[in-house]
Formats: sequence, structure tokens, C-alpha cells
Amino acid sequence: LDNERFCYPGLVRAGWGRFRTWGKGPSAPNGLEVMGVFAIAVGGMTMGAALFQQTSAPILIAVPLILFVATPALLHCWLGAYRPADILLLTRPPGRAIARAVAAIPFAILLSLAVGNLQPAAPPSDHTAFEAIIAELHSYGPIIELLCLAVIPGICEELLCRGTLLSGLSRGTGAAGGVLVSAFLFACLHMSPYRFLPQLSLGIFLALLALRYRSLIPCVILHAGHNAGVLILPDIPGVSDALEKLPPLAALGVGVLGLWILIMMPSRSERHHLAK
Repeated sequence: LDNERFCYPGLVRAGWGRFRTWGKGPSAPNGLEVMGVFAIAVGGMTMGAALFQQTSAPILIAVPLILFVATPALLHCWLGAYRPADILLLTRPPGRAIARAVAAIPFAILLSLAVGNLQPAAPPSDHTAFEAIIAELHSYGPIIELLCLAVIPGICEELLCRGTLLSGLSRGTGAAGGVLVSAFLFACLHMSPYRFLPQLSLGIFLALLALRYRSLIPCVILHAGHNAGVLILPDIPGVSDALEKLPPLAALGVGVLGLWILIMMPSRSERHHLAK
């Protein structure tokens, strides 16, 4: 993934740049380094999340995401003495980026639902535990439900996947490799073969959005809006039936086209600026 030399003191930069006092380390992590951060996140979610099995649903969902997904990304940025604006893309985006992210939400929902409908249905046993958690979470009210299933995942997963992972992988493999590999790992993070393809598709467009505007905020908005829409739409009378009747290939085409236009196509002012 990168030309990592593994020689002292260069290795010290990989996670301990804040404490080194000699030489000048790289301004960005490499692919191997961020893969280590991702391994820590996956290990934490796999093993540490079991510590919260006996807690309430909001804690069971929110706390592991904060501890094992967002915290490794934030600690890595701090320990490596990297600039948050460069590694985590914590910068203020232009207004048009926010507008495009909001407008892209329905197309992202359409894309993930279409991809999900094109693959084999999950067995009933795959939904049992998850549905029990969602049912308990629903009893806490819509605000807590959206916070735990849309807002917190949107922030935590974007910090790791479109922040740390995309920055490091793009340095080692280029922009295209960074987009594809970060989207692949984002899908793996959800630990379900039946959610892999929808999350992979969404991850590609989220990575393209992050690279275009060099900001994590539009990605958080699109990610959280997508999760909220997938959660809310089936409960709206008539919407669930309309989505089921929509041909999956047509929905897939509309979703991809809409996301591509909103995320990749330059606006009129941008075309005017490029023409100059």
C-alpha cells in the first residue's frame, strides 16, 4: 500500500508522532498505518461490544460506536500529530456541498434499497436479534432512535472511513484505490453479508463526496440522512408498497445517476470558474 521502510526512527511516526522530538515526520499517514487503526476498530467492535450486551438498547448501539470506531480515529490523529483538517477532513465545506449532500439523500436511499432487493433475502434468523434491539430502541421515542441509528453512526463511521482510512489509503494507492478500498472496509465494518453490497455502494459515493469537497461534514449529512430515511420511510403509509413495486434495476439506475450528478457534476459557477 505504500513505501513504508520500517526503520528507526521512521516507525515512531506511526502512531507516536506527538512524542517524537527528532526529524520531521510525514504530514499524512500511509495505507498500512490506517489499516492498523481499522483493525483496532474492528477488534473493539467484535470483542468490546459484548461488554454492553446486558445494557439498554441506546447504550448497546451508541457506546461501542463512540468507543471503538470514532475514538481510534481521533486518537490516531492526535498521537500522530496530524492536522485534523488534513486527515479527518474536519473543515467547513462550501454551502453548495451541504445543499448537494441534502439533495443526494433520496438517491442514496434508493440506491441502497435497490441493491438490497437485487441480492438474496436474509434468513429470518439473521434479523431476530437486530429486530429485538430496534423494537426496544423504538420504545425510547423517535429522537433517541434517530440519534442512535442515524446521527451517531453517521459521525463515528465517517471519522474512521472517510477520514482516517480514505486519507491514508489515498496516499498509498491513489484516489481511485482510496475510494474503493475504504468503501470495501466500510462495508466490512457492518459485519453482515446481507448489508455488504448496499454499504459498499453507499461508501463509494461518500468517498467521492469527501474527496471532492475535502470535508467530512457533507458525508455525515448524507450518511445520517440515508440511515434516517431507511428507518422512517417503511413506516409511512403507502411508501413501503411503492418502493416494493419499483423495479430494482430502474431504482438502481435512478439512484446511481442522481448521486453521480449531485456529487460529481460541476455546478454552473464551477464550470464558469474552470473556463477562466
